[in-house]
Amino acid sequence: MKIAGHTMGTPSRTPGEAIELFARVGIQGIELIMQDDYKSAIPTTVAAASLREIRKWAGGLGVEIAFLTPYITALNSLDEATYRAQLDLLRRAVEVAAELGAPGLRVYGGKEVPEADWQPHFDRLVAGLRIGGETGRQAGVKLAVENHQTTMTVSAKATMEVVRAVNLPNVGVLYDQANLSHMQQEDFAEALGLQRGQIVHAHVKDFVKKAGRDRSAGGGVAFMPAEGRSIITAVPGEGIMPWRQILPALRATGYDGWLSLELEKRWYPDELPSEEEAFRRSAAFLKGLLS
Repeated sequence: MKIAGHTMGTPSRTPGEAIELFARVGIQGIELIMQDDYKSAIPTTVAAASLREIRKWAGGLGVEIAFLTPYITALNSLDEATYRAQLDLLRRAVEVAAELGAPGLRVYGGKEVPEADWQPHFDRLVAGLRIGGETGRQAGVKLAVENHQTTMTVSAKATMEVVRAVNLPNVGVLYDQANLSHMQQEDFAEALGLQRGQIVHAHVKDFVKKAGRDRSAGGGVAFMPAEGRSIITAVPGEGIMPWRQILPALRATGYDGWLSLELEKRWYPDELPSEEEAFRRSAAFLKGLLS
């Protein structure tokens, strides 16, 4: 397994500057956000020549483009205009990933909906992922559906229900045990058992619990306000996540891909040390576990 840095953790830097940071602290890859109006992201309208320059710059510093993270938050929408716009964004993300040489990209499991409305939104999500998956297959790009709060894939079980329904070889799981643990879903042994053989990419982060808060609530798909959370973000290895047990169990499933340090500095800047210090400590922790 190899270590990547996620540009969620570098809000003060351009993608090029984030690549320089990761190279400096010995991180082998970069997970790039694709979104407009965020400094450390690839804009959705970026020209192909700029993507080739980023890829070349990263390669020159010994950093691989590990993954792409677009913000496709409503692929399960029943509103036709919204759904079509989300499909267009997904197709665009596949193009960008292919140009960058990224092996895959993150997709949210749509917006969480009430149980009574579940089936039509589930069907729409599956249909959208099939279309995106076929586009990705032709471009050599995988799609990874993330275990994520306030989506239809908040648990490992729910994520696998979606992935099985899509039934394409290049559509799998983005395993995020911190998200599962934060939302009080499966522990790592159960989550890995359920998702075994389907994990395309993995996020690594950590947290500590807030005193007197049992559950988090509020927020949209991409962002949960700090006041609604029952946790505080921590540097991996300095919180409560049992990464010393998770990584060997993950490896035992046959996974040998990227471990992407998704430090949430963008959303919770005061909960982590400086960008450089946070990534340096995080990388040192993971290297110690992988050695």
